[in-house]
Amino acid sequence: MKANDLAELVTQKIENLRPRLLDLSRRNPLIATKLGPRSNSHIRAVDELPDILFFKLNNGQAMRLTPLPQIDEDPRDEQTSAFREALINARLIDKQYLAEMETVERDADDYIDRTRRIERDLKDRIRDALSRSKSDPSQGIIHHEAPLAKALLGAEEGDEVEVLVGSYVRPAIVERIIKDAL
Repeated sequence: MKANDLAELVTQKIENLRPRLLDLSRRNPLIATKLGPRSNSHIRAVDELPDILFFKLNNGQAMRLTPLPQIDEDPRDEQTSAFREALINARLIDKQYLAEMETVERDADDYIDRTRRIERDLKDRIRDALSRSKSDPSQGIIHHEAPLAKALLGAEEGDEVEVLVGSYVRPAIVERIIKDAL
């Protein structure tokens, strides 16, 4: 056997073994990365195009990394007694919330993230329900979170605005605006 044949044989054997050496399963930490609140070995790039990020990293260009701001407190409308009471009740009777909470494993790495997401979804549903209950267009009352109210933002009495009614855009005249603080 010549040295050339031996080198070719070794190359062929390595190429045959290469697919077995590459782990494409979820055990590979380069593929199945768990990004949690305590992970400090990775950087998450938010609102950045991957190809531009790759180009800058490969070419040694300077980048400014800015952390996301902390969410310090609940929104104002979630601090009202009506919202807090609805939240307490919903935690006890909301079927979707209870079903999702039962699927969360307390020992899982993503326990905190999943419970926060489920809790946020519940709060959003409560906010929607409360904002709909405060609207009564037949009485001329529109809650500030309602789509119609958002369409009227910046309008003044006597202005003509376009309002979405079903799937049609209709002209409307603003007759009166009464602002009621929460």
